[in-house]
Amino acid sequence: MKIAQNISQLYRLSKVFIVGGNIYLAQDKFEEAVHYYQEAERVSEKSGHKQRQHTALLQLTNLYAKMGLKSEWNTYANKLFNIQQELNLQSEDEIYVIN
Repeated sequence: MKIAQNISQLYRLSKVFIVGGNIYLAQDKFEEAVHYYQEAERVSEKSGHKQRQHTALLQLTNLYAKMGLKSEWNTYANKLFNIQQELNLQSEDEIYVIN
């Protein structure tokens, strides 16, 4: 991870943080996972990689829900909603709606 930080490839670095978070999550080490997902979100936002930021935010909201941390969940759920709007993400049902 330190090598990736020295290389200015923030897209790859954000993926490293997400994978790290996934590893800790699989081990039920929630606080460590939160740290990695927060770093992934921060790096992705800084570099403008919205899809990767969306992934990190989705993982954070799921994790905070598991941990029962409503305030943190609310903060990241709002950020997630905003990113979904920016990316114009739609459910399959919305695709078939005629405006």
